Amino acid sequence: MSLVQTKRSAFPQQEIRQLSIAIAYPGSTPAEVEEGVTVKEEENVEGIQGIDLVTSTSQDNLSLISIELEEGTDANIVLAEVKNAVDKINNFPQGVESPVVTKIEPIAITATIGIIGDAPLQSLNGYAEEIKEELLQYEGISQVFIEGVPSEEIEIKIRENDLEAYNLDFISVRSAVQKANLETFGGTIKTGTENIKIKANEKGYYARDLRDIIVRANPDGSVIHMYQVADLQDRFAEAPKARYYKGE
Repeated sequence: MSLVQTKRSAFPQQEIRQLSIAIAYPGSTPAEVEEGVTVKEEENVEGIQGIDLVTSTSQDNLSLISIELEEGTDANIVLAEVKNAVDKINNFPQGVESPVVTKIEPIAITATIGIIGDAPLQSLNGYAEEIKEELLQYEGISQVFIEGVPSEEIEIKIRENDLEAYNLDFISVRSAVQKANLETFGGTIKTGTENIKIKANEKGYYARDLRDIIVRANPDGSVIHMYQVADLQDRFAEAPKARYYKGE
């Protein structure tokens, strides 16, 4: 009788055991993120009751902290305390954006769909994106992930003959990309009634966004663009993730 009356669920509700803190610091190196952001976060959340483990990652432009909670802890209470602790930090470097503190909800995997075919990976990935958008229209589906596709990157192949023709070197081209392809914070203007943040967003995510970068401006007013000395293309990373179905 007890067994018959026991509640059953194909996807039982799981306890929330993890929080995440993400803070963007545009234009910074991992070392700058570690020293200016991550260490200060760790110091402020240390000692909050209910936290079992804190793991941090400092990378270009971003600080990520994962907080694992003790079993039976109320995630909402710890979330509020973590937010208060991070908001109290008033000595972040200039340019650091507002912290984003969230609960990591347990995910119930409902179904897996495999997409195979005699087509380039770009085509399969594009088709997967279309299916993802369609699935998200269905009631009850909150998230759809695409796996088995390597990360995308921009390849810049510098043509040595053109470098010599324009009297340039590799360092000049690299420097031009670093200076032009960035997202940076320019401070805040206080007007008395409001604070206006100044932000320059010139970061490109596709090869076409970088082709017109100016590599050098000459005294006569002429300029040399990136496409004049290099071939640019979008491609997948050389160390791809992979999923197989019947060997394909």
